[in-house]
Amino acid sequence: MINGIKNLFSYLFDSKDYSTFSGVIDIIVVRQPDESLKSMPFHIRFGTLKVLDNQNINIQIIVNDKKIEDVFMFMLPEGACYFPELNVKNEIQKKLRPSSAILKKFNLKNGYNKIQFVAESDLQGKQLIEGKIYLYNYDTKLVISDVDGTVTKSDVKGHISTIIGKEWTHEDIAELYTNIQKNGYKMVYLSSRPLYFYNYTQGYLKGIIQNGFTMPDGPILLSPDQIISSLNREVVYKKADEFKGALLKDLRRVFPEQVIPIFAGFGNRDTDATACLYAGVLIDNIFIINEQSQVEILGKQEKSSYKKINEKVQEFFPRLPKKKDEKQQKQQLHQ
Repeated sequence: MINGIKNLFSYLFDSKDYSTFSGVIDIIVVRQPDESLKSMPFHIRFGTLKVLDNQNINIQIIVNDKKIEDVFMFMLPEGACYFPELNVKNEIQKKLRPSSAILKKFNLKNGYNKIQFVAESDLQGKQLIEGKIYLYNYDTKLVISDVDGTVTKSDVKGHISTIIGKEWTHEDIAELYTNIQKNGYKMVYLSSRPLYFYNYTQGYLKGIIQNGFTMPDGPILLSPDQIISSLNREVVYKKADEFKGALLKDLRRVFPEQVIPIFAGFGNRDTDATACLYAGVLIDNIFIINEQSQVEILGKQEKSSYKKINEKVQEFFPRLPKKKDEKQQKQQLHQ
């Protein structure tokens, strides 16, 4: 079956045609104790269907429908974008992370913000890629959820379910994640799918409705890799922990060093557990689900289900206290 899926993807997305695809990965920005801002990398790619002639094109940035003046990105020949930054030798460096000064120009509000990247060429006019950028405080607690095999019931079918439109979702997950968020945690969705699948993945998560519950909103972090390499890594070579572990450690680095931002993680493979451990998640807060919807609570070595975990959600995900004022937070952080 795996070979058949690989052949299907090879037929649909032959490597010579990768240049046609566009995509984006959601961005997380963290407000530091000193009020500066740090972000995860900006991964944006304009394919040739949007920008055929990508030489000497500046990318305009629009946040919450407001154009950000004096801030732009450049486009590399393959369509990837970067922030130009001068070093001490007056040489231009290609940065995926903007400075705090640039991020402050975005005038972000807490939580979700809409971000758009606009390229304009004589041949194709204005072309737009839209994503999401989230502003969190340094004391925010995150819960990471894998998508394929964790929200969906299978890695392989998870990779193609959003294309063929088949329902393949574990029961009771929407209610559980909704209640986790109600207790003050922020959901972050993680997948080895390539960034070209951003719209498919976002549409799939938005479309989940179970007993009146929908999936809570949150950043979608995908792979900047190509389609076949992402599928190979996740399904064939079982190397997803290398990508996910690096990504989660990168996420942790945008928070202060003494803060452990990731409270818990949901996955479906040992590699997902390894990635969570890389990022400092306690073993008692790692949940691994199989295709029969049985959940192993890793640290306790006991079987459960999303429904049973939801029944004890206050035990597993205690309600977070209300935010203290900034002065108290900073004093505690530096103690």
